[in-house]
Amino acid sequence: MRLYNVFILMLFSCITTLGWAGNNAAYISQSVPHAMAAGKQITVSVTMKNTGTTTWTGPNYRLASQNPVGNWTWNIPRVLLNTNESVPPGGTKTFTFTITPEAITSFDRAIYRNFQWQMIQEGTEFFGALTENINVNLIYTPNITTSNPPIKAPAPVLTNDFTFNNFLGANVLQSSIPRTDGVTGWIPTTSQMQVIAKKASEMNLTTFRLLVPIPPDNNPAAVAPLVNAIKQTLDIAYANGLKTIVTLSGYTKYSFGKHCDWEVSFQELQANSATIVRGLYNHPGLLAWDLNN
Repeated sequence: MRLYNVFILMLFSCITTLGWAGNNAAYISQSVPHAMAAGKQITVSVTMKNTGTTTWTGPNYRLASQNPVGNWTWNIPRVLLNTNESVPPGGTKTFTFTITPEAITSFDRAIYRNFQWQMIQEGTEFFGALTENINVNLIYTPNITTSNPPIKAPAPVLTNDFTFNNFLGANVLQSSIPRTDGVTGWIPTTSQMQVIAKKASEMNLTTFRLLVPIPPDNNPAAVAPLVNAIKQTLDIAYANGLKTIVTLSGYTKYSFGKHCDWEVSFQELQANSATIVRGLYNHPGLLAWDLNN
């Protein structure tokens, strides 16, 4: 009985001295967008720490895709260490690699795919912590063409315009009740805009974003009052030291076919959009054009 007790004490002493030898890993961080263009390459990174007692060396030690295990969702199920690279206990490794999300052929489906990884010793075991799982939204991004090519070379962009202190702004969203000139949407009247601009100036804002719902009739004469209303808004904003981003809205998809009952496709608004751009592109109070969504 005493001999048995001595053996147990010796075994416990060995375990205490050596620790729990083996593979282990901790998840540190990752750089992965929550939305990606379907079918287009993108570079991501995952950082893991060796918290075990073994040294990670190639080609056996790798980062492996999970959820589900070994999937090809990102067109790469394993990420290898660099040639002759090793990660000792206590060391960290940032795996930087290129993925290619699956291709999508339609705007109509919301596609989400899991992005999660774990260390593996090939032929032996998965080990350590899983990375944070990210449910990535894959977005259809077709090549877009237009029958209205640029009518003017892009204006130079000053880096200083987009620094924190020089890019403080707000959306201009007035009532959708029609104005006396027949313009509908969220374009403020001149009296409303005077109040908005004055308050914005007092708040030290520098930028407005004006949402412009474009009518789909493709009639340049009919859209003229809208161009004039936008110009009045830009005039007042500029007089108060603010510049404006004009967001072209009123559509839901690029190609023909409705997705929402109250909106049409962008192609059905191209002619009116071009009329607006031609009428305002050289206004000194215009900071940028923006396409909705």
